[in-house]
Amino acid sequence: MSWRDKPLTILDIFSIKIRKISESIKNQGELRDYINKLPGNNPKDDEKLNLYHITSIENLESIMEKGLLSESELEKHTITPVHISNREIVQKRRVKTVDNNMTISDYACLYFQPRNAMLYEILHNDSIKRNILILHYSYPIQNGGYFTTENAVCADHFYTLDDISNQAKLNDCKNLIEKKSWYYDKIKKKEMMAEVLVHSMIKSENLSRVIYYNENLKSKLEELLLKYNKVELNNDKSWFFE
Repeated sequence: MSWRDKPLTILDIFSIKIRKISESIKNQGELRDYINKLPGNNPKDDEKLNLYHITSIENLESIMEKGLLSESELEKHTITPVHISNREIVQKRRVKTVDNNMTISDYACLYFQPRNAMLYEILHNDSIKRNILILHYSYPIQNGGYFTTENAVCADHFYTLDDISNQAKLNDCKNLIEKKSWYYDKIKKKEMMAEVLVHSMIKSENLSRVIYYNENLKSKLEELLLKYNKVELNNDKSWFFE
């Protein structure tokens, strides 16, 4: 039996198909478009990201009524939130450019992993710790936005959420929720501060859970969330390094 008479293997068939595709595609742009259309290479229209925002209970009523607003939108609405982060960092975010001359302050910002260095630092302030909340959002990826692979202030690049070429990095960021500690690893510490930036605001309808530390906040939270039936309350202290 000659080699021509042997049945084709799966690898042979695949190689032939790839060669035919390559011959029919005229340039790299067409090849990229073709790859983007392959099953599993594009984010699903209904895909949602689990994202987290750290705030004070004092800001929750405004967040529920008007959405999670960027710093710029807060100023437009003359809303003065209770800031839990370092004021110097807030100022740096006002001048760090993201795209088209817009800065981080033009975006509502969330983390892939809220158990990060920022939360660890602010929990050392007892007054903040008593009122601290972690807001868990289910954000539709097709709504757009950017993400970073470290703290946005330090980031060298902002990646678009729905670009196929960024999916590997996005998947790495989504997996950060499985990491509980950086344990003196500076690289991991930076990675766990990765953020998602959404222009202007995120609607309160995307909020799925409120995680709180202080058990005494429960009744106040139940009152604030009374008309928002889909929002779950959670008092799991492991989210706060305990």
